[in-house]
Formats: sequence, structure tokens, C-alpha cells
Amino acid sequence: MAQTDVILEHPQIKIRGQRLQASTQTHQAKMIGEVTTTLPDQGLRLQADQLTWLPQIQTIQARGNPTTAPTLKPLSKRSRSFSWQHAQAQQIDLDLQSRKLLLTGAVAIDLVQPQIQLTSQKVVMNLSRQQWHSPHPLQVQYQGITATALQGWLDLPQQQIQLQDQVKIKGLPHQADLQTQKLTWQLLTQQLEAKDNVMYQQRSPWISLTGSRAIGNIDHQTLEIHGGTMRTEILP
Repeated sequence: MAQTDVILEHPQIKIRGQRLQASTQTHQAKMIGEVTTTLPDQGLRLQADQLTWLPQIQTIQARGNPTTAPTLKPLSKRSRSFSWQHAQAQQIDLDLQSRKLLLTGAVAIDLVQPQIQLTSQKVVMNLSRQQWHSPHPLQVQYQGITATALQGWLDLPQQQIQLQDQVKIKGLPHQADLQTQKLTWQLLTQQLEAKDNVMYQQRSPWISLTGSRAIGNIDHQTLEIHGGTMRTEILP
């Protein structure tokens, strides 16, 4: 065991922490206490209370404590305006061979321009494609608007979020809510496209619309319902 400001270097990673425990039997190294891991090839910086490095399977396992969760940040700001700036979870696992991240437990991802927060219990990120997938229920928050679904995808190159299964959006303009089975959200233009069992309800003034497809824009406060059996109710 080594103590007091320990640095572990590898061609792919650099780990700094307060204590190091290494085992030749299990072929793993565990760093404990204010651990910071730099991954230049992945363009990431990982901070955690405890980190385990498994060189034989090229895997990093980061764990937190009851008060501090592992956090993940890009090493530098991306050239394009839209990107993620911060992610945290109770557990973060990184497979260097497949370039996949697994975030588990109280996952929170912050995006910039526009400022959006995505939360779930499990998120998988493909670093090569810059795509995030949550196979569990998730929530997306943006300027007072809250969207929930049973699963969803965040595609950074395409700058869009896709939500699927029991999609609900609350807090739209005019105190409106939207329900559907599939939703595509273009983040930069704030364009929405909903498909399958679309239901829109607005409270001020009261309007209820149903259809098979809807196209709208959050910033422009527009919505069009198409197809299926359309029902409109307007109450004073």
C-alpha cells in the first residue's frame, strides 16, 4: 500500500489519489481518496472517492460515498456550441476497449447551449459515436418544461433527444401538456415531432387535441396535429 498523493500512470490513463492498493493476484489497482483520473485518448476527466483500475480487461470502475458522487467532465470545451459539460452517477464504469461508459444510480447529465438536464437511473454512452442511451425511465428538463419517458437517446452529433414509450411533456406554453409514444426533440431549433397516440391539452384557453402525429416548436409556441381521429374541444 502506498499513501499520500499517489500517481499511477499508464499509456491510456493517469490516476492521482491519496492511497493506492495494488494486488498481483487479482491484477488490479485501487486508488482511494479524492481520486482524479485523466484520459487523454477519451478526452475525459473522472473524479471519484474511489477508483479501481483493471488492466487485464481495460476497465475503470469509479465509486463515490454517501455525500460525493463520481463526476465526469470533458477535458476541454468542444468547438461546436452544443455539448455536454458534466455527468455524475453513483457508479461510473468505463471500458477502454469498446469506448463505452456505463453510469448507474442517480445519473445526471448537464448540457449547454441550450441548458438541459437529463436524469435517469442508468445511462450508457458510446464515446466513439457520442451517443447516450437510457434503457430506464428518464427525465429531461428545459426552462420549466419537463419531459419523461420509459427510455430515451441523446445524440450529440445530431443534436437531438429521442424519447420512447409513455412520453409525457409538462410545462409547455399556455400551460399545456403533451402525451405520445415517440418524440424527437431537436435541441438547437426546439422543434418537436410526436408520433403515435398523440394527445395535447392546453389550459389557457382550454383546448384538447388528439391525433397520430404532431409537429411543434417550443420557442415559437406552435403545434400542428395530423392524422388519425382528430378531436378538438374548446371551452370558455
